[in-house]
Amino acid sequence: MNKEDYLKKFHELKFQEIKSGIGILTNLENIDLENIFNKPGNTHYDIENADLIDENNIDQLEEKTKQDILSIINNPKLENKLDYLNAALRSIKILVIDKNNPVVIDRKIAGSQYNHLIVYVKENIHSVLIINTEALNNKSIATDFIDIIMEENSKLNFIESRNYGDEYMIYSRKQSHLKENSELFHTNIEGTAKLNITEIRTSLKAHSGLIINNLLLARNSEYNLFIRTDHESNNTKSLMQSRAIMSRSKAVLRGLINIQEDAANSNGYQKSDILMLDNESQAVSIPDLEIHNDEVRCTHGSCISKPDESKIFYLQSRGLSFDESRRLLIGGFYEKILELVPEHLKDDFREKIENILYLQE
Repeated sequence: MNKEDYLKKFHELKFQEIKSGIGILTNLENIDLENIFNKPGNTHYDIENADLIDENNIDQLEEKTKQDILSIINNPKLENKLDYLNAALRSIKILVIDKNNPVVIDRKIAGSQYNHLIVYVKENIHSVLIINTEALNNKSIATDFIDIIMEENSKLNFIESRNYGDEYMIYSRKQSHLKENSELFHTNIEGTAKLNITEIRTSLKAHSGLIINNLLLARNSEYNLFIRTDHESNNTKSLMQSRAIMSRSKAVLRGLINIQEDAANSNGYQKSDILMLDNESQAVSIPDLEIHNDEVRCTHGSCISKPDESKIFYLQSRGLSFDESRRLLIGGFYEKILELVPEHLKDDFREKIENILYLQE
């Protein structure tokens, strides 16, 4: 199919409710796609220590790299109306990481945008990739797709923060493809959005490993987040941790560890913790396991709570105000998610989190 065919299919399809389980739906009735999908917009990139390659310049890449990237470009995942919209209008950028230097990308988004970033990490490369995304507070839609291809014996510390504001609808697919003996450490920080539908999926080959720390900062927002790890070969490891801080918001957090037949001696763990700051927010946590090999270890856990009143009282008895005590507890709650962030960058990300939690009140 070409772009015209994708766009035609987009107009033909109905935007059905997204089902996350029995009786659990993400409401899409208020999203007027037909009127906002072609709203003028742009994405401005600032990048350090690397260059972005446009899709039209893919021929300049090495043949193996080029073929791996083309396999992603030419086989988009098409499951719903928004997948077809992204396939029709996407702007594809390619980042090849072939040095151990850290790479920083700052993105500013305005209006409706359809971005697809493909990251290719070369063999034996150990690097850090930081992507910060902010958007103007427009009533627009953004599809934000990222594919990461990791060659053998590579390591990537991928840190991403996104803050779109109260009027954006975000639809994302983030997919990582790990080859043998590669490791991905992924910190994902999601700020506000009117509606954020995101799938984070990782496939693991032999002796590869994933740690993903995910943080939702929900203020007047609605989220549908699905994190899936596919253990496709033997001796693979995954650790999926999600934490959400909820204020006047709704969230559905789903996680799936899939252990395939050939994935003996694999180890998977997932945990979600949700902190409710009011009585208006609603949250559902759905951890799941799909296991097709007996020689594995898989566990999961889930917890929904409010700030501990006894701990707040204790901190107040030591001279802190109620607000100071509450903030201190909230800071301790999200600090676990920052464990993969390099020490010299942690204060910057703490400031980003605090700005979303408190300065937008």
